[in-house]
Amino acid sequence: MHSRILLLLASCLLLVVLPYNFLRPIRANTGSSQEIVFLTLEVVANEVRLLEWNTVPGSLKRARIPSTAKGISYVASSAAGALLWQGTIDDPRLVRLEYSGSDSPGSIENVVLTSDTATVTIRIPARTDIERLEFFASPAHSATPLSTASAGASMGVIDWPRARQGRLR
Repeated sequence: MHSRILLLLASCLLLVVLPYNFLRPIRANTGSSQEIVFLTLEVVANEVRLLEWNTVPGSLKRARIPSTAKGISYVASSAAGALLWQGTIDDPRLVRLEYSGSDSPGSIENVVLTSDTATVTIRIPARTDIERLEFFASPAHSATPLSTASAGASMGVIDWPRARQGRLR
């Protein structure tokens, strides 16, 4: 009986303490003017090619820190060469596999396989002032801003697509 009274008091206290915002219905944000461009790329040897793109409403998630030491960096720039956006992704041609170790039970071994070609999708904010997207081999990831002088070997330049969606395959 005593525990029922305590449970009832705790429930009442929660209802009094909860702010009004938690009790209101959640409404979708339909007035957002932010958009994202999804770019599907093909990486062949040391060249990046655009396969298709699609522009959708939304905002970008926080950038993830790449997990490998080798990656591909990209820089979006304006017609005047100003840096507008940058990012780094793991090299999609490298695939890390883990498997049960044969030497001792419970151990895990891994191997990194390299492919000649790979497909990857990146997200970039839809901006009207982006003119080109350049890709660089990134020997080691860095949190510092990328410049053409500090970047690795160029892996290609893509003219920014003006249509909302398209395919070049």
